[in-house]
Amino acid sequence: MKAAAIILTVILIFIIGLDVCSYYYLKNMANAISQSIEDLPDRIDGGDWDAASDGLAKTSRQWSSVKGIWAVLINHQEIDNIEMSLTRLKSFVKYKDINESMAEYNTFKALVEHIPESEKFSLVNIF
Repeated sequence: MKAAAIILTVILIFIIGLDVCSYYYLKNMANAISQSIEDLPDRIDGGDWDAASDGLAKTSRQWSSVKGIWAVLINHQEIDNIEMSLTRLKSFVKYKDINESMAEYNTFKALVEHIPESEKFSLVNIF
């Protein structure tokens, strides 16, 4: 009985530790992606579409490098939503649509920043 309690405690500590590590990983990567597009609104407003497109290409490469790991940690629907938003954002920038680019920028940023909070260990997320 004592051995079972020890094993159960070790497993519980492992699960909680893994959850904490994955939360901080998601939070750090979401912040990095958000920061990589931080200057995008200024470039769009200034009409610097080439710089905006280059910045999105960098963000797209960054997203491609983390989405495989995120697929293990989060709901695939969330990944699909981020993919679709990034694709729309690149398209709006390509066709130089200021209003749609700004709207999709805000959507993309909100989707990325929402991920860590939705995966955070809390009673709200459990029930």
